Amino acid sequence: MVRRRVASVVVAAAVVGSACSGPSGLSPQVRSVIGEDAADCVGAALAPETVEELNAVFDDAGTPSLGARRALARAYADCTGEPLAEATAEPGDVTPDALGDGGSTGAGSTGGEPGVGSIGRDALDPDAEVVAPRDAALSLPATVRLAGWDITVTGARNDRGDAAQRSSEGGLYVITLRAVNRSGSTSDLFFDVDWGTIAADGTIYENTCGVALDDDLAFVDAAPDGGTQVGSFCLTMPPSVAADVTDFYLQESLTPEQAIAWFTTN
Repeated sequence: MVRRRVASVVVAAAVVGSACSGPSGLSPQVRSVIGEDAADCVGAALAPETVEELNAVFDDAGTPSLGARRALARAYADCTGEPLAEATAEPGDVTPDALGDGGSTGAGSTGGEPGVGSIGRDALDPDAEVVAPRDAALSLPATVRLAGWDITVTGARNDRGDAAQRSSEGGLYVITLRAVNRSGSTSDLFFDVDWGTIAADGTIYENTCGVALDDDLAFVDAAPDGGTQVGSFCLTMPPSVAADVTDFYLQESLTPEQAIAWFTTN
């Protein structure tokens, strides 16, 4: 589930080096969650008020606000190149129940860059809140509230253009949407939701496609509260698989509820 935008940030951090080498200000409890290797970089990337909130909440064994959790997850991803959930997951956390039909880590889990076709632990949480189940998927266009966003999925397609030819598996499925930030703070849909589908053979394709689209949400600026992001997510897969996709999901990636909603093009 490594996000594409992270790579350039990690390279930049490696070049400047010293920007991430000072004291983090994070408490031992927070440092134990994210790991000592990442703590200084993460602490330097966070606003002082966010560090203060995280320290206070973690020290009291409480739950940080949604904004603080998002900030922590983004900073960790920028500093390490991997999502915080994967770094702190325990063996055996992956279960397919919440996705409806089960799934495997078949061919899709090994192709291309890290994250292509991977199984996202959060998307497979059996305790996820189901907004729209797969057997009652929402027909497009459809609007749902997920992760503090009003998300309208306007279309989805099997892309046969140049981007598909450049993808690691030769096929591309593109999901287009418009989202309005209702979280109360500046946020970024790319980090707030996961997106994916399950192929007929049970292979799960999730989150990254390895190519840059003209309207790729990976490169859209974060939106303030009330602001809008418009663009597309994509999934790489063999062309024959992309041609058969009729449904897909969006799921909260950072909230405790992990709410998931299925959509269909039928």
